[in-house]
Amino acid sequence: MKSETLIPIVYQDQEIILVNKRSGLASQGGAGVGRSVDSDLALQIGQKVYLCHRLDKETSGLLLCA
Repeated sequence: MKSETLIPIVYQDQEIILVNKRSGLASQGGAGVGRSVDSDLALQIGQKVYLCHRLDKETSGLLLCA
């Protein structure tokens, strides 16, 4: 994955990952969604990611994943 497409990880331990979601990136994949935090982050860290909540596509901010 290219460094400009990496999702910034703010905090990570064995149970949670806190990321800084940028505006314009969907939180969750689905029909018609090309890229999303859950799929991109899973590729980035090499394991399945579960969202604890979602942010609107156009909203930036901290997103908690497990």
